Amino acid sequence: MRRARTRPGLQKRPERSGGMDFGTVRALTGTLIVAITLVACSVGPVNTPERGGYAEALRRGADGQATALKDSQVTEDEYRTAVTEMVKCARGAGLIVSEPRPDGTGILLNYDFSAPEGSDPDEREEAHDACYRMHLEIVSDEYVAQRRPLFKAKEAALFDKVVECMKGRGAETGKVDTQDGAEINRINRGWPEEFAICYRQVFEPNSS
Repeated sequence: MRRARTRPGLQKRPERSGGMDFGTVRALTGTLIVAITLVACSVGPVNTPERGGYAEALRRGADGQATALKDSQVTEDEYRTAVTEMVKCARGAGLIVSEPRPDGTGILLNYDFSAPEGSDPDEREEAHDACYRMHLEIVSDEYVAQRRPLFKAKEAALFDKVVECMKGRGAETGKVDTQDGAEINRINRGWPEEFAICYRQVFEPNSS
């Protein structure tokens, strides 16, 4: 079983140990799950010159991301375009990529990616990461940062449901502050299997 350590909008290389840290998504049957945001709302700009998102996109030659970042705001349409281009790139590299689907927050979209049987898993991850960096990474970081308060509130409400699900499976978690990442890590470490099952049910209601 593989798992992809993620934060909203940023996929990182998977690890092979058991359990998940706060904000991660477990991948089943060898398929990586990636969380990407998709929500229409507006918060103040965060792509300041000090952050350098626009400059970094130019440095990478990521023209699509640079266009989205130039005015310091990432719109829903710009984000959708970046996601579409990332998926197109990954499929062009030979990866099998699912259509993005909404998670329990209604803010995130998740997609799975895998490669034909017998292919090198490291090459698979490198191909995905290259497409992600070129088409989505910087735009995604900015898009999430501009909407983080809304996401965090919805996420905490969903973790309340995860805790109730775990208790229903016999996990004696006690009182859990679901806005505290350390608390989420605690129940994950204490009951990793129950956490994985309940997280998937609550945060991935549309998964196959």
